[in-house]
Amino acid sequence: EQRGQRREAAEAYIERWLEQLQERDPDLHAHLVELRENEPWAFRLALRGRWQERRIEQELKEAVPAFYATWQDLDEEERRAVRDILGRRDFGDEDGAQDRRERRRTERRPEAHPRTRQWINEWRKAESDEERKVVRAALRSHLREEFERRTVRQEEEIERTEQTLQQLRTTLETERARRDERIERLLNRWLAPAE
Repeated sequence: EQRGQRREAAEAYIERWLEQLQERDPDLHAHLVELRENEPWAFRLALRGRWQERRIEQELKEAVPAFYATWQDLDEEERRAVRDILGRRDFGDEDGAQDRRERRRTERRPEAHPRTRQWINEWRKAESDEERKVVRAALRSHLREEFERRTVRQEEEIERTEQTLQQLRTTLETERARRDERIERLLNRWLAPAE
């Protein structure tokens, strides 16, 4: 019964989401509705991808507001180009992905870091106020270092993202500049009279 209620709630959510999508992006809406009717597995896969994008955008908004603001200014073609480039990049093996997930978890929750837990336990075990002051100072120093490392990583990530975005913009400008020339060349090749 509980599973049925969850499924109904999910279906209602999907319906609301599709209604909103119809206003924002009618072409994508039509495509998804067609998938839903003809290829349910592909529809579920497409939904998962779109929701993952929304989650990533939300993380971007929280973690790198400057990039998120730039992302909002991009048109859909530019966003697609960014997605394609990021999708092709090698972000490391699964072990590296596990390390990144662990690092993100400890960045969001400093208390999850093993060293932090150790300092907290030492503070609780301290028998005097003087010992607690020493542990508190050490914990403060540790947290300051962790937050500084996090800030440096975020700044590096922003810089890499901005470089990628600049490369995309340059590529797009080049493509736009050559567009008419390429179209003419293709038309001449395809529509050349048979000899």
